[in-house]
Amino acid sequence: MRISSGNSSRPTVTATATATATATATATGMAIIMVHSAGHHKQFMIGERVSIECKLPNSRMWNFFPLCMGEDDRLEPLSFIVGKEGTYDCKFTLPPAIRQEAVRILMAKEHIECRIPMTWDRHSYLPLILPVWFESRQLEAEPAQLSAFHPGLSKGQVLHVNTRANWLFHIYDGFILGATAYPVRDEFVPVRVSLSSPLRMHGSYSWLAGNSFFKATAANANLMSVEEVVAQINKDLARNAPTPSPTAAGTENRAADPKASSSDSLARPESKIPTRTEIETHTQANVVAASYMSNWPISSIILTFITSFILGLVAIIGIYRVMISPWYHSVVRERLKED
Repeated sequence: MRISSGNSSRPTVTATATATATATATATGMAIIMVHSAGHHKQFMIGERVSIECKLPNSRMWNFFPLCMGEDDRLEPLSFIVGKEGTYDCKFTLPPAIRQEAVRILMAKEHIECRIPMTWDRHSYLPLILPVWFESRQLEAEPAQLSAFHPGLSKGQVLHVNTRANWLFHIYDGFILGATAYPVRDEFVPVRVSLSSPLRMHGSYSWLAGNSFFKATAANANLMSVEEVVAQINKDLARNAPTPSPTAAGTENRAADPKASSSDSLARPESKIPTRTEIETHTQANVVAASYMSNWPISSIILTFITSFILGLVAIIGIYRVMISPWYHSVVRERLKED
């Protein structure tokens, strides 16, 4: 893999393998699109979130799991902020339809099969195992702290589930290269064997640069932040936007306030933060225009020249045979008759 800065504010990465992958940066560095075969893979940026998908028991389909209880009791997928260290705390419950199979998986010491997207557009995924550390215990009495944590939990068999799991992610150039989750002994929370009790998972997560164990930064992991992209786009919009003419409203304001200068009416409104779709729409044309000729190999240019030459030669021969040749032969025949 070769990294070259060029004239863009973010390096251009070019990888040559069985399938050629090229990353093209615009002159302003606003977006990078990874071209692999016929697909366009979009990288993650610092500050965006990546969510986990798992195969739930009794289902072969991938679903966002776990769904954490957010504000106003809204369910949100477990997600992590790209490129930043942090902590998470996810409280969730299992749907009744899968609880019985989930208990069987736990009793068999199995784990939940999950995956995480390598790219922002979720084109490719990395396999991931969600570990569950638990112990099955028999409660002879109901301790006071149990009823405080889970009201209604009676004596009998319960599962002591470890609640802490830490995550590590490897990332480079906006592509997630690896991920793992591992349990860390913290506190074991008692839950009903039926898993009808609320569950909780919390811990820390960190991002590593490439295939190393160094903390990922914008420099060593070749990452861009959302703030950088937004700032660059706002700068471009301010530079390229035409100067608006005074409006009727501006004229009325100047009449009402004589001290107001004429330039006040020309002040631009604050630029709103664009969405990811607006970012890509704003930069797609520039990306194509900037990379169209620069990405052409010499062989393609030569082939295009030869093809154009042959087509031009065929056109000349056709014109000669259709128009010039009959006229020439008619002139020759006329002169032969005269002789």
